[in-house]
Order: sequence, then structure tokens, then C-alpha cells
Amino acid sequence: MITHASLPKSHPSKAHAKILNKFGPLPGEALRAMSGYGMNDTEIARYFGVTRSTVKRLRRTLPVASKWAKE
Repeated sequence: MITHASLPKSHPSKAHAKILNKFGPLPGEALRAMSGYGMNDTEIARYFGVTRSTVKRLRRTLPVASKWAKE
């Protein structure tokens, strides 16, 4: 489980924190749950009010596998 406190210190910007706050206290779990519901990045972005590229960037940062990623 990844929380805000466990994120690397290389993300001190207010903009980054503001985006993470849109996803709640456990952004990685929120992304994982939405993917589990069958939502793609565009649908997740629309739901949380962010861009698709933001969702993709968070997947890499947190790291959360995409439903569509090759295993």
C-alpha cells in the first residue's frame, strides 16, 4: 500500500499534492480499484477531473499496473 508519506521526496510541488488529493488518501489503491472495475485511463481521468496523461504519470510514479499492461 502506497501513501502520500511514502512517495519519493522528489515530488514536493503543490501541484503534485493537489492532484494526489483528488485521488484520496490512497491514490494507488484508488487507481488500482478503478482499473479493477474495468475503467481505462480516459475514464479514470474523467472521473477524477484530471487529464489522461496525469493518470498515466501517476501509474508510473506510484507504481500501479494498467489493466491493459502486458504481463
